[in-house]
Amino acid sequence: MKKSLILALALVALTVFAGLSAGQQAPTQGRVSGLSFSGTLVCKRPATPAHNKGVDRCHGNWLPTDNTGKFDYQAAPGPDHFNKTSWPKADRRCEKCPNGGTIQQDFNGNEDWCVNYVAATSAATATPSCPSGFTWNGTSCTRPATPADTKGVDRCHGNWLPTDNTGKFDYQAAPGPDHFNKTSWPKADRRCEKCPNGGTIQQDFNGNEDWCVNYVAATSVATTTPSCPSGFTLGPP
Repeated sequence: MKKSLILALALVALTVFAGLSAGQQAPTQGRVSGLSFSGTLVCKRPATPAHNKGVDRCHGNWLPTDNTGKFDYQAAPGPDHFNKTSWPKADRRCEKCPNGGTIQQDFNGNEDWCVNYVAATSAATATPSCPSGFTWNGTSCTRPATPADTKGVDRCHGNWLPTDNTGKFDYQAAPGPDHFNKTSWPKADRRCEKCPNGGTIQQDFNGNEDWCVNYVAATSVATTTPSCPSGFTLGPP
């Protein structure tokens, strides 16, 4: 009885030790944009040889009176055909490409296909691109946080009358409202209170100058996946 108890305790200890050993594995490397790589990423395009790309299987040289649904496609080494075995029997050579391309015999096994020529491309790399407001840091596109702000559009404009010769007025910046003054006869004063190019007046926005400004909302810190040119994929160099 005592020996059986000692043996059972030994088996439990062995099982616990094995479980701890299995759980104490080396941590896996972090993933960046779905890629298990810790270095700088680039957009890559592999080299490809010149080749033909299939558009569709060749079409028969049909007559206007043919009921094409009664013809069977016959693939063969060399020219392919469409055959009609019911009366009246007929044979139409497969030699048209109504959807573009040129005939290549036996392109797919024994099937003749309309194909387009695809030129060879060399291997190339490109820098990933980021959306507006984001910058590339080597692994992702990042955008810093910015507080809410006002952005200047232009200096405020005078409240002109239709008869004013605006070239004879001088801009007068001051703490508080700004003005345009005309000191030659007849003297005149026009308050700076218009924004013809958009925005709203903010007094003393630039020193003592009143400016038309737009409100810019705050942005939070953000990251996003970069984009690559067509034909390129993101990955390690």
